[in-house]
Amino acid sequence: MSAPKKIIFDATIGEDSTPFFGTITLKNIRHADDDAPVTVREYLGVRFQLPELKGDVAVQAILHPFQATKLEAATKTECELSTVTAKVRTEGPHTFGANDALVWNVNTDLTGGRGEDCLKEFEVWADEVPEEGRESKE
Repeated sequence: MSAPKKIIFDATIGEDSTPFFGTITLKNIRHADDDAPVTVREYLGVRFQLPELKGDVAVQAILHPFQATKLEAATKTECELSTVTAKVRTEGPHTFGANDALVWNVNTDLTGGRGEDCLKEFEVWADEVPEEGRESKE
């Protein structure tokens, strides 16, 4: 089994981002080795970490398996991605931190692909993720 290909992108952090809420947009999503487009199937399960959201904070956002299941059902997984916008938010008094896996706090809007049957928009909010999929903050 070959190792997964590295996926790279240009990331922009929203101007309105705070330690409690932020918007991250990924564009020019491509494979690091040959600049080839990335398909929805290849994106599923991808983790991306940005060192800064606003000020001295960090966020790691993961496409939760529950979201991935809905994404697969909503798309043809061979379609190519062009843009991913992740809206992340914390729960309670917590601020974004490098060790927080905000899997249930990611609202992912994926736009892109070629062909009319490809994905146009995809969103999942925190309250759609089952309780058993949430990690404890204790």
